[in-house]
Amino acid sequence: MHEHEKRDYLLKGVLPVLCASILWAFGYFARKIILFEITPLTLTFITAFVVSMSLMLWLRPHPLHLWRVFHAHIWNHIALAFTGVIFGTTLMFIALDNLDLGLATVLEKLQPLFTLVLAALFLKERLPVRVLPYCLAALISSVFIFTESTQTLQMALSPQNLIGVGAVIGAAFSWGMATIIGRKLMLSGVRSREVTLIRFTLAWLFLAPILLLQGDLVTHFTLSPFVWIIAVGSAIITTAGGYVLFYSGIKVVDAPTSGFLELLTPIVSLALGLIFLDETIRYTQIFFIGLMLFSIYKISTTKTKRT
Repeated sequence: MHEHEKRDYLLKGVLPVLCASILWAFGYFARKIILFEITPLTLTFITAFVVSMSLMLWLRPHPLHLWRVFHAHIWNHIALAFTGVIFGTTLMFIALDNLDLGLATVLEKLQPLFTLVLAALFLKERLPVRVLPYCLAALISSVFIFTESTQTLQMALSPQNLIGVGAVIGAAFSWGMATIIGRKLMLSGVRSREVTLIRFTLAWLFLAPILLLQGDLVTHFTLSPFVWIIAVGSAIITTAGGYVLFYSGIKVVDAPTSGFLELLTPIVSLALGLIFLDETIRYTQIFFIGLMLFSIYKISTTKTKRT
């Protein structure tokens, strides 16, 4: 690789993915500090609406072309909106509302494990035997990370912890399913940016009538300016901005590099929780977090083949 190629690889590939991973961590942090005043479902709606509008302004797609892309794979796009945003994002916000920031973002990294299993089931991709020990290590590590954070069985079985863990596992599973659906769409020739735009647009369109029936769209106009600034700002900067940076970066970097850089999200989240939210971490947790993230890295960079 020549000098200018190395520079392009770093500036156009590594740096955008690195920044996206850090932005996502700050996005989780920002959402956690406002969830005391806003419901997870309403926050998902605001996020989806703002991201959709931001991507519309950035991509400037032709409406007729976008309709054709949607109509050609209508059910896959709808399924992606539900798994990727309505279920996945809302469940992650519920997890952030009930668990420590660091714990929630670390456990969410189980997503590649679900993606691997779901790819074997729905895309008929062969599950490599060599990756099974890493799957087992990731699962065992996640259990120890959680139990070490609660210290006692009574705390582990508290409603708040059970809701939080159930929500983060549900989010990881939903996003794993969304990855499979998104992969199917891209194998059909749909561009990743269009997949993302349609996903977020459909999500807020489906959520709007639900929130109207609940009265949340009206009552939440009384939210404080601080909550609105954080909700809208984090959607523009960390979610929409993160996607723009990530998709531009993965055109240049290889899968192992991207997988490694994405691990910065839980690491930065852990640091933010320790510094700003008075969260704690035990030495045994550090070991299991390291083991889990290493295992997830190996899983996420595993190449699978069609059976």
